[in-house]
Amino acid sequence: MKRLTTDNPDSILYGLNLFFGKDGEVWIRGGGPEPDYPDCTLTDWINRAAAVQGIELGADDAESLGDVMYDWLQYGVDATEGILALLHAAAVQAAEMRGRLAPIEDILGDDYDIDRLRELVEACKGLEPSEIAESKLLIATRKDLEKLARMAELMEADREGRAVVLPCKPGDTINAFRLGNEKALCVISDRVISVTTNRHGWTVKTKSKFLPIKESDGNKIAPISQYPYALADYYVGPREAAEAALKGEHDGVH
Repeated sequence: MKRLTTDNPDSILYGLNLFFGKDGEVWIRGGGPEPDYPDCTLTDWINRAAAVQGIELGADDAESLGDVMYDWLQYGVDATEGILALLHAAAVQAAEMRGRLAPIEDILGDDYDIDRLRELVEACKGLEPSEIAESKLLIATRKDLEKLARMAELMEADREGRAVVLPCKPGDTINAFRLGNEKALCVISDRVISVTTNRHGWTVKTKSKFLPIKESDGNKIAPISQYPYALADYYVGPREAAEAALKGEHDGVH
């Protein structure tokens, strides 16, 4: 459920917040006179509306206006007084309900699950404050236990040699090193297509062009190749380790 209460004039729900409470009175957004149409009190609006209809109201504060409006409700739709009284009652109701709902939604946020909230309220009925605090702790503990169970599962897999930490994932952009045709160290940078494990560690596959290392790196520049290569032929990692791995000095990463 999306939040209903708002003070943002750009919100699509702004029209549902036309009446609001301020300084102990009901206010109307844009209810003031032209040309600026400022916010105004409900008392001011009802008095101006009555004057336009030729009715002398004479209620200058919210309390006295409420007394008059309560009396006018008896007229119903047969008289202007009855219509103004009904509008007054609707405005007071809207502002009061908004005033109650807004602080609740401040706590719940912009999006909340009303069914889940109902379940929580039902579960807490009849509980003492200390018991409710314990219930919150149990909920938090349950979430922590789920995390701990997942950690234990991963640790067990690691002990059994079933856990592999991959260097990247499909969609990542990575740098990889390779010995060129003239034994020069070259680098490619491209988006990963797939990552699979093998007896060496893993195979990262992508399609890319050779990009030469700068001469300042102390290596001969290899020509740019237009051929796609599988990253199984490359070393993914730091440059120094790549040089050693590509010369067969250690297993490296393929």
